[in-house]
Amino acid sequence: DEVTPDLLTPWRYPNAGCICGRAGQLLILLEDLLAGSQASPGQPFPEDGNDQDRLHEHLLERAEAGQPLPYMVDSRCGVFQCLYEAEPQWVVEHDAGGLLPRLRNTATGERPIVLHA
Repeated sequence: DEVTPDLLTPWRYPNAGCICGRAGQLLILLEDLLAGSQASPGQPFPEDGNDQDRLHEHLLERAEAGQPLPYMVDSRCGVFQCLYEAEPQWVVEHDAGGLLPRLRNTATGERPIVLHA
């Protein structure tokens, strides 16, 4: 919570299931994640490792070292919406004349384009 204290929504933590950004920066992030934990130098991230845990571990390692985070969290769900929630905070809307229904986040009003379940 201390790493992302300014976020005012429940979506304040990174989700390993959805990332986007500039190719060069994403490559560096993926290389850092695959290099493995600083607690186990020389041991790369295992193929059957937990990617969500590794992403959070990476966030904590950078924060403890005083390094800026190499990513932002889409806390308003403007692009990404995780559908796995104890109580859904989204609705499906059917726009008149629209081709497909769209999801709207009921907490932020955003209409994300990438859904992660």
